[in-house]
Amino acid sequence: MKHLKDDIDLQKEIKKVREALFKIRSKFPKKVKEWADMPYGDMMYDFYHTMEQKKAEKWIEPWVAAQLKGRQMNNEDKSAFPEYTGDFGDFIIGDRLNLGVNNFELKSSMDETEDKAIGGGQLRYYDNVAGYVFFQGKGPNKFELYYISKEEIIEMEKKRIENAGGLTCSQGTGIWSKDASKERLVEILQENVSGVSKNQLGFKFDKAVAQDYQYQTFEELSKKLNETI
Repeated sequence: MKHLKDDIDLQKEIKKVREALFKIRSKFPKKVKEWADMPYGDMMYDFYHTMEQKKAEKWIEPWVAAQLKGRQMNNEDKSAFPEYTGDFGDFIIGDRLNLGVNNFELKSSMDETEDKAIGGGQLRYYDNVAGYVFFQGKGPNKFELYYISKEEIIEMEKKRIENAGGLTCSQGTGIWSKDASKERLVEILQENVSGVSKNQLGFKFDKAVAQDYQYQTFEELSKKLNETI
């Protein structure tokens, strides 16, 4: 195989793609959240992968919120809770923010890998959110959607510990000894829920358990979230 620096034909192809990509991006709105009402399908999937990665990751938040008949929070929402110093989550359901009741955290990905784990590596249980939405785009015509409340996820983590499971943290290994007792691990979990400790804990659904928290459509999950507020 030729090295890229020596492959003139490949360099020309790359240049054409770059020029075409920049031309397409110049037609995007300055505030891509204006296109958050786009239905899931080829157009949405291609749009996501055509955007710059960081912008795409930010766009998916108002997009999921719009699919669930919700919206992103604004400064007025947050100003109603001046004493709160945690994260407010990614979106709310309803007209007014009710902290810990109708604000939700989103964990999303656009990855066609079939066996990709369902979950997130950075869940902050000390943030006052009502629950967690997990969205995985699996291609232009397929996605997976899950929701679990904060109370449910904490209970699930406690059971995992009782069954000889541990706690994982994205901030590095070695924070907790592998020899830590079950009692100590539960204490660490509770410390993070109360805010005494502030670690970013990892969570993954067991494939069998995940089915109980899966929703086939955004409409189905939207109805569920509206029932909780």
